[in-house]
Amino acid sequence: MLLGEVLREQAGEELFADVEALRQGTIRRRDAEAHGLDEEAARHAANALELVHALPVEQAILLTRAFAFYFELINLAETNHRKRRRIALRLSGQAGRQRGSLAGTLSAMRRVGIGADEALDWLKRVLIVPVVHCASDGGGAAVGDVQAAADWGFPGHAGSDSRA
Repeated sequence: MLLGEVLREQAGEELFADVEALRQGTIRRRDAEAHGLDEEAARHAANALELVHALPVEQAILLTRAFAFYFELINLAETNHRKRRRIALRLSGQAGRQRGSLAGTLSAMRRVGIGADEALDWLKRVLIVPVVHCASDGGGAAVGDVQAAADWGFPGHAGSDSRA
């Protein structure tokens, strides 16, 4: 992994080992939690906290910066991947139905026989967490998602009002 090489070169093997231990530990915690292994997940979380709390402040700051750079690189890679998928969908004539978008999800729900009322019941149970950086990926996803809601006839998203 390129980031690992840069960390080793710029900050040394010790920081890389701390970053990798924390990264692997949080992955194991997430996997245990996903499989309903709550005690194991709690143990991995406690180990991660112990690792961070044991670091000198200077090392903890470097660890934080390393993770910030890691997540920035991940976000850039995901943005580029979304752009490539969006372009491929446009070229194939399926623009607006990208898997994972609201429009794509509503389209898939309709395909399996879920109507607007049932979809609205499902959506009422969804926790929506705004993420600021998503709007900057250049794809106009928010506009397409509002239009998808309008196409289903959801209240407050009727006709041309939703396209304004």
